[in-house]
Amino acid sequence: MKIISLQLKTQKPTEAIDFYTKTFGMTLQGEFKDEAGIVYILQFPKGNAHLELLYNPKNITTESYQQNAQDNYWKYSVFVEDIQQIYRFLKNKNISSNEPYQFGDIGYLMHTKDQENYQVEFIQRTFQQNTPTYLKTTASPDKAGPLSLGLITLRTKDPVKSIQFYENLGLKLLVRMYVERGNGFTLYFLGRKDLTPPNADIDAIENREWLYQQEEAFIELQYYWGSENQAKFTLRTNQIKPNGLRQLKLMSENLGDLKELLDKNKRPYSSGFYKSNQRQYIQVTSPDEHQIVIE
Repeated sequence: MKIISLQLKTQKPTEAIDFYTKTFGMTLQGEFKDEAGIVYILQFPKGNAHLELLYNPKNITTESYQQNAQDNYWKYSVFVEDIQQIYRFLKNKNISSNEPYQFGDIGYLMHTKDQENYQVEFIQRTFQQNTPTYLKTTASPDKAGPLSLGLITLRTKDPVKSIQFYENLGLKLLVRMYVERGNGFTLYFLGRKDLTPPNADIDAIENREWLYQQEEAFIELQYYWGSENQAKFTLRTNQIKPNGLRQLKLMSENLGDLKELLDKNKRPYSSGFYKSNQRQYIQVTSPDEHQIVIE
């Protein structure tokens, strides 16, 4: 099982495609129609995962997307070779971002937003102190550099239940990070089962740079400490709203075997076929109300 895409809703597909192709160097691979509207497929310059944009002309709003700390979707992250290069590039394009910074032993990060206010995080493949010497002298403000979709950040109130859900689908918990910011939270990173971090300890620091150096996408789960005991804290889904996350898409080695496993675990799912290519898929809902489509 591997993660192949996330799908965000767009109100202005022409502007969105223009932004992603000209700013991030992505390629429009195609489009297709499904029951919710028109889906545009955008491929990153590197990596195996892509971004999908859904446009539904029947579900339009003039309000821009506003990310909230109680949304069950937070952001997506892009892995980059040289974060200073992408910083100079965005600055040259007059696109607002913070300056890159080393966030503890988490990563060398910076953040921006796309033209519809979706949160985008950039993570350098190495920590700041491990930046290769040649990168410090070759950064160009005219190029974004090779980018790949790295993390899709979701939120959970019950990490045990959520991790078990994704592991039952065929993913593997690879890395864990404790973050003492605000009231504190934990980050869990899940990916392909056949990936092997350098250290068997999921908390090991060296596994973090290893994670960022993969040409893969990972699910990142954010869990606020103690949120499961806060009756008034409820994670919100954007499923019926005209903007926000619609779904994640995974690729299974054997859809038939997965169906048997879901039946065994009494996990409800629905089946369907894409009209465009007649390929079969199934759809399941995570414990935190994320829609997961598996091909």
